[in-house]
Amino acid sequence: MGEQKSLGRVRAIGVSVYDAEQLDRVLEFFVPDLVQLPANALDQRLVRSGHIRALAAAGVEVHVRSVFLQGLLLMDAEALPSHLSTASPYLSAFRASAERQGLSPMTAALSFARYIEGVAVVLVGVNTDAELRQVLASWDAAGPQVDDLELLRQPPDAVVDPRQWRSQ
Repeated sequence: MGEQKSLGRVRAIGVSVYDAEQLDRVLEFFVPDLVQLPANALDQRLVRSGHIRALAAAGVEVHVRSVFLQGLLLMDAEALPSHLSTASPYLSAFRASAERQGLSPMTAALSFARYIEGVAVVLVGVNTDAELRQVLASWDAAGPQVDDLELLRQPPDAVVDPRQWRSQ
């Protein structure tokens, strides 16, 4: 892989991972230039493990995705589909934390991601111009006032890993 960079055919080599286990397997073979990984107010696994900080310290550009956890963080706990009912107490805790700080769920989610030490890029997906405008307004309102979001209890992987979600 490094040969392609030295030949000028590739500027950067990156990987996209879901969890620390996948990331650790990659790092056994090489240190990528860029890593895209999930991180949000409920899924703090790679923040708490120190992986994000360590990647940044090694010069790896870190991009976080799943900032809204596939939209879960923007849903009302009462409106969850039955196959995601186990997420309800965690979602309620997140929304209560956002409310205590006077933040919308979207602004709280973006605030959390924006101020993770070592993160270079926060990726979000939108479907419409209106959603993009809402995200940009929330981004502008996002500040480092997310003190109790870091204290949220880490949900089980079945809640934070969409690969494990089963629709019914």
